[in-house]
Amino acid sequence: MKLFTMKILHYQSNYSLLVFVLILFQQGTNQLYSFCPFCATQGRTLASEVDQAMMIVYGTLSNPIRDPNDFSKGTTELNIKTIIKDHELLKNRKSITLPRYIPVDEKKGKKKNYYLIFIDVYKDTLDPYRGEPVDEGSKIADYLKGAIQIRSKSNEEKLKYFFDYLDNKEPMISLDAEMEFGNIDYPAFEKIAKTFPKKKVIDWLTDPNTPARRFGLYGSMLGHCGKKEDAGILLKLIDDPSNRYLSGLDGILAGYVMLEPTKGFDYVIARIKKPKEEFNARYAILRMVRFFWEYRHDVVPQKELLQAMKLFINQSDVSDLAIEDLRKWKQWQFTDDIVALYDKESHNIPLIKRAILRFVLSNPKADKSATEFIQKIKKADPERVQNIQELLNLENNQQGAKK
Repeated sequence: MKLFTMKILHYQSNYSLLVFVLILFQQGTNQLYSFCPFCATQGRTLASEVDQAMMIVYGTLSNPIRDPNDFSKGTTELNIKTIIKDHELLKNRKSITLPRYIPVDEKKGKKKNYYLIFIDVYKDTLDPYRGEPVDEGSKIADYLKGAIQIRSKSNEEKLKYFFDYLDNKEPMISLDAEMEFGNIDYPAFEKIAKTFPKKKVIDWLTDPNTPARRFGLYGSMLGHCGKKEDAGILLKLIDDPSNRYLSGLDGILAGYVMLEPTKGFDYVIARIKKPKEEFNARYAILRMVRFFWEYRHDVVPQKELLQAMKLFINQSDVSDLAIEDLRKWKQWQFTDDIVALYDKESHNIPLIKRAILRFVLSNPKADKSATEFIQKIKKADPERVQNIQELLNLENNQQGAKK
C-alpha cells in the first residue's frame, strides 16, 4: 500500500492525477475481464466466505439485551436451526449468545427473525462479522451446504451446481449464484456452457421477468449450447426497439455471432456503420470484438475483427478505447491510420490524443513517419511525451513483475 501511495505522489507532481487514475482503472478493468466477460455481477460470494468464517449458523434471533454501560454494545441469543459450518464450540448447543445487540421484534404473532450468521472465534470468544436476514423456510442453508461440498471440485463442476440456482426464487441465492458465474474465468465457462440445457436458457431469454443484467450471460450461454436455428431468438432481442437488453447486448451479440458467424458479423459491421447508432450499442459491439479477439479465435477471422476496429478508431466517442485495444494487441500496421487522427478536428480530444501517443510510443519498430511524428510532438509539448512514456514504463514494469 505504501508503494502505491508513493507512486501516486510521484506522478501527481508531474502529470495529471486524473489521467493516472484512469490508467489504473483501465488496467483494473482489463484484469477483471479475465473473469466472465458477459457477467454484470461480480464480487465476494457467500460460498467464498466459508474459508474465512470459523463457523456459519442459520437460526433465529431472540432476547436482545443492551449493555447498560455502553449503548452500542449488548448481547442477542441465536437459536440454532442449522449448522452450516461446524465448530467445537457448537457441540451439543441449541443456542449461542452473540456479543452484539441486534434489535428483534418479538411481538406475539410476528414472524420469527431468521438469520444466516458468519462467525469468527478468538480465544473462545465469538465474533459475528456478517449477518444476512432471510425468510422463514429459506433454502439458503441447503444451498450453502452444497456450495461447501463442491469447493474442491473443478470450476466446471461448480458452474454446473450454481446453474441450477440462477432462477431460484430467493434473491439472495440467485444473486449469489450469478456472482459465482461472474467470478469464473471464460475457459471454464466455455467448457461447461456447451452442456447447459438449451430449453432452460431459451426460457430465461424469453421470460419478461428475467433481470435485464442477466441477458448478456444468458445470450452467451445460448451461443455455446444452442444451434444455428436458435440464432433468431437472439436477433429478436438485439433488434428490440425498447432497448431493454442494452446492458447485456455484448453477450447477446456474441451468442448470435457464435451461432451465425458470417451472417452475424456482417450484421455487426452494418451496425457499426449506421450513422446514428448510439454509443452504448457501439461500445457493446467493441466489447464483443474484444471477446472474440482474446478468447474465441475459431469464430471470426482476425482480419474481420480488425476491420471492425478500423471503423471504431474513426468514431471519436470510442476511438481512444479502440486505439488502446490495438496497442495491447500490438497491431502496429495501424500506425499511419492512427497518427493521421491526431490533427483531425473530430478527434481533438485529450483522451484520444493520449491514446494515439501511447500507441506510437509503444511500437518497438516505429518507422520513419512515426518517429518524425513523435519528434514533432516532443518539440511542441515535451512534458506530455515524457509523462506518457513514464506511465508506459510503469505499466511495462508491472506486467514484467507478474510474469
